[in-house]
Amino acid sequence: MAVEIIMPKAGMAMEEGTIIQWMKSVGDRIETGEVILEIETDKTAMEVEAETSGCLIGIIHDAGATVPVTQPIGWIGAEGEKPPAAASEAVPAVPSGAARADSASVNATAKDVAFAVSDGPRPKATPAARRRAADLGIGLADASGTGPAGEIIAADIEALAGGASRISPLAAHAAGKTGVDPALITGSGHGGRILTRDIAEQGAIQRNLARIQGKIEPFATPVWRSDDDVVAKASGIRMATARKMLESHHTSPPVTLNFEVNADRLISLRTEINELREKNGEEKFSLNVFFLRAVALSTRRCPWMRCSLSGDAVIEHAHVNLGMAVASSTGLMVPVIADADQLSLTRLSEVTADLASRARARKLSLDEMSGATFTVTNLGMYGITHFTPIVNPPESAILGIGTTKKELCLGEGGTVREESVLCLSLTIDHRIIDGAQGAVFAQQLTGLLEEPLQFLL
Repeated sequence: MAVEIIMPKAGMAMEEGTIIQWMKSVGDRIETGEVILEIETDKTAMEVEAETSGCLIGIIHDAGATVPVTQPIGWIGAEGEKPPAAASEAVPAVPSGAARADSASVNATAKDVAFAVSDGPRPKATPAARRRAADLGIGLADASGTGPAGEIIAADIEALAGGASRISPLAAHAAGKTGVDPALITGSGHGGRILTRDIAEQGAIQRNLARIQGKIEPFATPVWRSDDDVVAKASGIRMATARKMLESHHTSPPVTLNFEVNADRLISLRTEINELREKNGEEKFSLNVFFLRAVALSTRRCPWMRCSLSGDAVIEHAHVNLGMAVASSTGLMVPVIADADQLSLTRLSEVTADLASRARARKLSLDEMSGATFTVTNLGMYGITHFTPIVNPPESAILGIGTTKKELCLGEGGTVREESVLCLSLTIDHRIIDGAQGAVFAQQLTGLLEEPLQFLL
């Protein structure tokens, strides 16, 4: 019996994937666990393995197609077997980054490799229910539908997973009618129980985000083109960045604090350390490693800088997970340095070098790009002094590192001396972080950078 290959759902935020290439051709023999294709999500590229053996008897979507998650993209069957007629009824590929009504998302961990197969008739279920079932690893065939005409809704999946007590019956009914996923909601009832008003609020948020995201694709203003212009399809990463940045612009009132730091001692310390490391045959430390170390320690001491707003709740994250912006050929990648405040300079240097290298090669797992509580972006190497970094939701702050410039300063006794000045720009989400709190963080960071021996204590 033929088994369909589906577009895997690698994390709750994933809604579609783009096929980069098929590793097998129709007629090729496939063994369980063998890589059969490579896909691109909005965060990274990943390989898809076969969960069953047989022959590739059909490909529904070719390389370059963008397909919603859980939809069929090919078939595995016996040698000489023909693909089922249902293959022609598969949901068509959609344009990358198409606007969706259920756009709310949360960071989630996922396996590096996705298994993408299913068999038998597909139960009637809402998209939200299919996503929730995929996230929880629950088969739709095991659920009892309570929606219209017996359709399986997200609340049915929650009930099957033992989460029914988290949501009131009326709220579950409202979730089924509106397509709201209860898993995205922090309930306002006793013990976090989800009530009808929580479903209504989340529905309004999703509709608002859908309107916002609809403004970026297609563009409202027609683009004039000449015959020799180069037109290329935007990558999934590029469109994901566009949506994230627009979401930030429309939902987070930003305040950017520009400040400067005397970097003389930092540069001197780095020079001394690197001379010793060079003698020992070790890799030199970049300035960026010192910046990240200072940010990690400052964020640990200022817990309000690693908070997120979720509905009417403020979440203070326990871990200092630093997002590190890395420019790549396909767009901006942000790998995450987990528990960065617990790493020594040496370990931090090793981790950042490894993450940056694999980010540019698009070899990061989804886990390594999720869970950031604060992000750092560096444009100093381009000679930029101050700029306005954009907060990456659901984080509430981002630090922009500018160039280090030479300035003449007035010293003690009226003497004039040359000073190395580091330019920094801190953007905060003013919904959750006040200007004074941002200034305190800036002072903390300044103190560490100007007295860098604290890094070694």
